[in-house]
Amino acid sequence: MRAADTLRRFRRDERGAIVIIVAVSLVAILGFAALAFDLGRTASTQSELQSYADNLALAAAGELDGDTNARQRARDAAAQIAADYADNGRFNDLTFLTVDLSDYELTFYASIPADDNDPLTDEAENDADARYVAARVAPQGVGLTVTRAFDGLRGETRDDPEVGAVAVAGHTQLACDVTPMFFCMPESDWRAEDNIGQMI
Repeated sequence: MRAADTLRRFRRDERGAIVIIVAVSLVAILGFAALAFDLGRTASTQSELQSYADNLALAAAGELDGDTNARQRARDAAAQIAADYADNGRFNDLTFLTVDLSDYELTFYASIPADDNDPLTDEAENDADARYVAARVAPQGVGLTVTRAFDGLRGETRDDPEVGAVAVAGHTQLACDVTPMFFCMPESDWRAEDNIGQMI
């Protein structure tokens, strides 16, 4: 009879019920926090690599003036940006990311499609035709610490996600500043009668 009474009292006793709710909620909250941490890490890496690709493309595009050795000067300008990034340790705070700053590719184009979703196909054959440059940074692996720990607990393994970046920039010379006077140097196909009322 004593065991039956104890069991009955145990079933009616509500003390400690909140502990179970808190434990289940804590597991869910920590899981979402871990997921947010790893997703944030991936997004941060993507953002940094895109900024790097943008800088490479802009530096290279600034040299595409159609003159002799324009493409080589563009490659040299991009290499200088890569060296500056390496010297300044731009990726040092991203300890989960091993970035090979030299692993990028420049491709020069005579024109680009009007729609960003269309592929770039019109590669430039010489310095005079090179008006645009695409900088492609090779995909880099992002180590997801928390996800890897959960996978280890479950006895699973998965490859780290990779993020890369592509940026396209072009060169357009509309004006130049010659101190102490300001001179405008329109492109060769610029026509005054097509630009009446516009300041250059």
